[in-house]
Amino acid sequence: CAGYGPFLFFFPLLVFLLVLKCTKIIALSSILSAGAVVVYALVTGASLPMVLALLLFAVLILVRHKANLARMRRREENKVSWI
Repeated sequence: CAGYGPFLFFFPLLVFLLVLKCTKIIALSSILSAGAVVVYALVTGASLPMVLALLLFAVLILVRHKANLARMRRREENKVSWI
């Protein structure tokens, strides 16, 4: 993982912060940043085991946010007020 540099950490963090700033929804920020790290790994030519591990974590994050996704569809998801 160290071979991918700090950008493997900073890219999804940047996505998280940008989505949070635009939508004020933490769950959506988490889901999109998890997807962004997978896309980053694919674009940079990461090894298959690395991509599969990141994809597994992204799917787990998606599954864990199932209730949040349902609330977002109904436009009932809470938004943060501090940003």
